[in-house]
Amino acid sequence: MRLEGMIQKRARPFGIFLWFLAFMSPVYVQGRGFVYDQRVVWEILSSSAIYSFVTMVWPSLILHIIIYTLLVASLRNGRYTRYFVLMAGFEYLLIGIGQSISIIDGRLEALLSNLILIILLGILWLRDGTDPAEYRGRGPWWFLPLGLFAFVTPAGATTSAVPPWFWMWKLASTQPLYAIPALLADAMAGFGAVAYCLFTPLAITVAGREGVLRPLTVRLTSTLGVAFSSIIIGSSIVGILSGAIPAASQLGVAWNAILHLPLLVTCSYYLAVGWEGR
Repeated sequence: MRLEGMIQKRARPFGIFLWFLAFMSPVYVQGRGFVYDQRVVWEILSSSAIYSFVTMVWPSLILHIIIYTLLVASLRNGRYTRYFVLMAGFEYLLIGIGQSISIIDGRLEALLSNLILIILLGILWLRDGTDPAEYRGRGPWWFLPLGLFAFVTPAGATTSAVPPWFWMWKLASTQPLYAIPALLADAMAGFGAVAYCLFTPLAITVAGREGVLRPLTVRLTSTLGVAFSSIIIGSSIVGILSGAIPAASQLGVAWNAILHLPLLVTCSYYLAVGWEGR
C-alpha cells in the first residue's frame, strides 16, 4: 500500500501528528458548530451512544459471547486469530461511531478525531484479518491477564449509563455475595465490548501474540492507546491531588484511572515495538 509505505518512511512525524489529534480533538456541537472544550469531551465520553448496548443488555451480551468464542478459538489454535482480528475490526467501527457521538439534552455532540481515527483503525484491522499474507513478529502472552482485567472489570461507576445490575454492586458493599452475580454480569454484558480503552488491551494482546497485524495497524492502535490512557490517568492524578475533583467523586475517578492501566502498559510495549518496525 503506497500510503502505508509513505507513513513508515515518516514514522516519527506521523506519531507526533496522532498525538496532536488525540490531545487536541475538535468537537462538533449541534447549534454551536466546531468547538474545543474539554468539558464537552468528557461529557461525550461519559454518555456515549454505544453505552446503550449495556443498558439494553442483549447487544452487549451478543458481542461478548462472540468475542469470548473467538478468543478461546485463538488460544486453542493460532490460525483462528484472523477471525478474532476481523471481529476486532468490526468492534472498532462500532466504537469509532458509537463512542464518539452522544445525544445530550436533544443535542448532537461528536468527538471528531476519535470518530475518524478509530474508524480508520477498524478498517486497518479488517484489512489485516482479511489478508493474512504479511504476518509479523510475535508479542508476549503474559499481557493476557491485563487484557482480560480491562475487558471484564466493572466500569458502570465511571459513566452516566447505569447497567441494570448496578444495584447489586451497591448492595455488595454490605452483602459481599452480591458481588458474584454483579461481576458475572459485567463480564458477560458490561462495557468491555463497547469502549476502546477496555477492549484494546485484549485485542492487541491476542493479535500481537500471533503476529497478524501490520506495522501501521500496530502503530495506530498503540499510539492512540497510550495517548488516551495518558490523558485519563494524568488528569485523574492531577485532579485528585489538586483538589479540583470533589471528594465524593474521587473514588470513581481513581477507579477509572486504574481501568486504563492495562491500556497504558500493553500499548506502551507495542508502541515501542511498532515504531522500531520489528
